[in-house]
Amino acid sequence: MGLLKKYCDARNIPESISYMNQALRAKDLLGKETLRFSGNTDDVCLSINIMYTLLRQASSEFEEKETLLSVLKQKELQISAQSNTIAKLELRLKTAQEELNVSREKCSQQTRENLRLREKNKSLTTLLEKSNTTLQAAKNQLSVALRRREQQMESLKGNYSSVQRRKEKKMVSMMSVKSQDKPYPYPPVLPHAMNEDEDDNDNTTPESLQLQQESISALSSVAESLTRQNTHLYQCIEEAVAELDRLLQPAILARRLQLCVQQQTKNAAVLDAKLHKRIALVRELLTEEKYVSIDEVTPLQEELRLQLSDITKLKTENEQLRHTLTQLSTAEVTNTKLHDAILNTPKPKLDASPIRIITPSNVLSLRHLTEPTNCKVEPTD
Repeated sequence: MGLLKKYCDARNIPESISYMNQALRAKDLLGKETLRFSGNTDDVCLSINIMYTLLRQASSEFEEKETLLSVLKQKELQISAQSNTIAKLELRLKTAQEELNVSREKCSQQTRENLRLREKNKSLTTLLEKSNTTLQAAKNQLSVALRRREQQMESLKGNYSSVQRRKEKKMVSMMSVKSQDKPYPYPPVLPHAMNEDEDDNDNTTPESLQLQQESISALSSVAESLTRQNTHLYQCIEEAVAELDRLLQPAILARRLQLCVQQQTKNAAVLDAKLHKRIALVRELLTEEKYVSIDEVTPLQEELRLQLSDITKLKTENEQLRHTLTQLSTAEVTNTKLHDAILNTPKPKLDASPIRIITPSNVLSLRHLTEPTNCKVEPTD
């Protein structure tokens, strides 16, 4: 008999035929006709048509199960491909994290160098202030000495003019007086000689003025050297600040991008909840058959209107966030994009309902029919 099971033998032929007629009528495979096993052509054609119909139904069910099997295999392939993608993204994220750590270390080193330069610049500024104070004091002393020298020169000019006038008067008076035979043992001391002695005792000599000028020139050169060093230090500090800003720019952009992504994720969750709530409400109104009054319909309409306005606001905000993300998507925030890609990778969900695998033996058997009474049936595996 092959794969066929023995449900009928010579002892229960009439009962089996009666059960088959009842079962076929229950499945709408028979109308007023009656299944008979005889030599009549109509009975033979009827039996063949019924068996052909049953075979076609079994074949369609088998094809449906085969289709489900192929779909399941495709889902498994998709799951494996997604797992490989997630592993690659995790590797790229790890590499990006390492690069970020190296950049942060460089940034910290640059910050320490900047602090050291600031301390050095502070000490140099203090030294420059002291030098400027010393230079100002030397300038004040020089100005006082110059004013004193000018006063002395004015007094010398006045004394010299008075001496010249006295000489002229004396020469005029001596023209009429007889010259003496002997000179005076102690010649008179002239005013200009006294002024010369006083000048010798004064500290403001040309040598002292030259020394003062040399000290002033030395202080000026020191001040110029300190000014050049300070300018160089300022340039170094500006370069360090620019480099620090350049190194911190990716972290700032990544932070702004992360905040935008978090806000968009929150808005998407709220929007999804609103949509599900609205769908559930509409499904409830469509499936339940009940009469509602105007007082019950008005709050429902108000709630739907509020939900629609909330959904519109959330959509507008999401569009703005997408525009912001488009502007902020640069090469410096690749690690954040990879992290978001891993977090946002959809995990495949399989249907929890079990799928029954149909084998050819099960297809050819008639187990889907109710077992007839008074028939000996062997259980299938």
